[in-house]
Amino acid sequence: MQPIFIGDIQGCFEELEVLLSRADSRFGKDCQINFVGDLINRGPDNLKVLNVVRELWEQGRSLCVLGNHDLHFLARYWGLRERGVDDTLDDLLLCSEVDEWVEWLRRLPLACTGTFHSRPWVMVHAAVGPDWGIADIKKRSDAVSRRLGDDKLEKARAFLAGDVSRDPVRDDLALLTSCRLLVSKPGGWGWTRCGSDLTGGVPWHEIWEAESHDYGIIYGHWAKQGLHSTVDLRGLDTACVHHGRWGVGKLTAWVPDTSLKNPFTVPDESFWQVVAHRAYWRDNC
Repeated sequence: MQPIFIGDIQGCFEELEVLLSRADSRFGKDCQINFVGDLINRGPDNLKVLNVVRELWEQGRSLCVLGNHDLHFLARYWGLRERGVDDTLDDLLLCSEVDEWVEWLRRLPLACTGTFHSRPWVMVHAAVGPDWGIADIKKRSDAVSRRLGDDKLEKARAFLAGDVSRDPVRDDLALLTSCRLLVSKPGGWGWTRCGSDLTGGVPWHEIWEAESHDYGIIYGHWAKQGLHSTVDLRGLDTACVHHGRWGVGKLTAWVPDTSLKNPFTVPDESFWQVVAHRAYWRDNC
């Protein structure tokens, strides 16, 4: 099946619908639609996005990882966070199926893997540790999933509420879903989400690239960075939900050329993009 990877949707259903219609016209059901997380929040149509993603997932035609905004919804539901100024989660929090969505989302993985011919790939929302191999990523992702997806809801809630400085598994959850910069520390690297600039750190993927890994990464999360296409890296968050705030926002899909042994080579023109239909961020201010 033709793999298609879609960047951060964040409730922008109209733009997602355009991409899915194009995929259907081009490939029919002979494609797998993969999502890099942040399905919801800040855009207007969380439930519509979740319904179409879960339908594809139930058909076995989709992979999806958790993003920080998806986790924010879980934290809101469990009373661990207050409403953010840009939150648009009411449609989800107040719907009659909210408990179902909590159960589905908290059991999504933090990482998914596959191969292009002989070239392995990993899909995460934000980042991986600079020295992690695929086995490390799987091990850490699985450890997070066991605790966030614990059958005892209170244990899962306590894990999400946990202290990243005291619990290495909780720190892995935060890194995989929120990291942008690495900061040099005695004995290794620390990480940070970073704010409006890159002061005090180095983009995580620069350090990762220096390690010469034998796999590629598809990720999202970094709207201000925009489309990132370099050897073995595809960053797909192109700020759809921020349209008009930092310029033209788009929803981006990567449709890798699977005739190549390694579709991560550059230059690469295998992207579909839909310009945001309106300035969603203004609706939240």
